[in-house]
Amino acid sequence: MERKLSYDSEQDILYLNEGRIVQDSLEIGNMYIEFSADNKVAGVEVLNASEFISDFTGEEFSKETLGNILDAEIKVIRSGDFVVITLQFVAEKEGQKVKESIGVNVPSQTVTA
Repeated sequence: MERKLSYDSEQDILYLNEGRIVQDSLEIGNMYIEFSADNKVAGVEVLNASEFISDFTGEEFSKETLGNILDAEIKVIRSGDFVVITLQFVAEKEGQKVKESIGVNVPSQTVTA
């Protein structure tokens, strides 16, 4: 399976899959964290992405800007009893490249490295 990055402006859904087959998912607010059979993070889906990302970052991210995402990656950071899962992305906004990230905490037993 190949890595997939997409944004659906009609549904306002941002999606990144790191090329793993999805076995299960965990809904946390507007985000779905997808897991492979070995509990590694396979993907992240963000619903109502323009509003959610704008609220999360404090910066305006329009549907047009999200349609201009140039690259993205998922980072998994362990911190005690929790794992921070972030979606970091680079988008073209008003002629400039802008790097942002959004994230959620999940219990550490949910995710393997």
